[in-house]
Amino acid sequence: MPPRDPPAGADPLPPNPVPPSPVPSKPRGGTALAVACAVVLVTAVCAGGWVGGRLYAGDPVLPLGAAAPTTGDTAPSPEPSPEGERAGYRGMSVALPEGWTSQTVREGFGVMSGPPEDLVEEEWLVLRPQDQSECEGNEWTWTDNHTGCRHLKVLGPLGIRYGGSGYGPIDLDNVGSHTSYTASGNPHPCPEGVPSHTTGTEEVPGLLPWEVEERDLGGEPARYGVGPTICYDVESQGFRHFEQRLWLVEDAGILVVDGYGLAEAEDVLATAEW
Repeated sequence: MPPRDPPAGADPLPPNPVPPSPVPSKPRGGTALAVACAVVLVTAVCAGGWVGGRLYAGDPVLPLGAAAPTTGDTAPSPEPSPEGERAGYRGMSVALPEGWTSQTVREGFGVMSGPPEDLVEEEWLVLRPQDQSECEGNEWTWTDNHTGCRHLKVLGPLGIRYGGSGYGPIDLDNVGSHTSYTASGNPHPCPEGVPSHTTGTEEVPGLLPWEVEERDLGGEPARYGVGPTICYDVESQGFRHFEQRLWLVEDAGILVVDGYGLAEAEDVLATAEW
């Protein structure tokens, strides 16, 4: 069955959402969500991280952290790129900072709750600092937003097509339910080691809308967006949000995702060549 996108304007959350069942994960410190998510997170951005897309589409909601079926080999390239070299993807190349490596992953993209035979294979690129114990034995998948291994995702057309809430398309032109890179039908666990926040606190009074602007990426026009993405705190069993950054080069079919606040991300993309 082809994936169905949520109907236009279906951003608000359903009332009194029931949190998905948590999955094994390292406990993370944090404050429990102040009120039920539906009361506070009524902005379109919140819906982008929650189950609304799946529910409106009529598809089942996946358990948090559930292994996604794939087609093809979901494995890194045999040889990481040596330090100081450039990593290339879909006609774009960037210089790797000292101590960084690149890995290529090939797997199936699509609505992950659907039949595995409906998935379409595509390659995507992982750019990351090498010296991270959290990366050891990590099995990369495009739907994983919560690994403790700090990295940039460099995705292609299928990542753009299925990366929004409920596996809908990423859209930075119309800020709403498909702005953040969610790649799921429900919130992922909060990323390890990344600051996250509850809503309704003095420091973070509420979910702010995404900020989107035009950028130049090596001579190619790009849309740059920064804003909150909903996550699920396993320890408190409440909802929080963390900051995510996206660079979308529509003409080239490239999406870069930073969910870790990597200080080097801007410098890496500043070296883009075509």
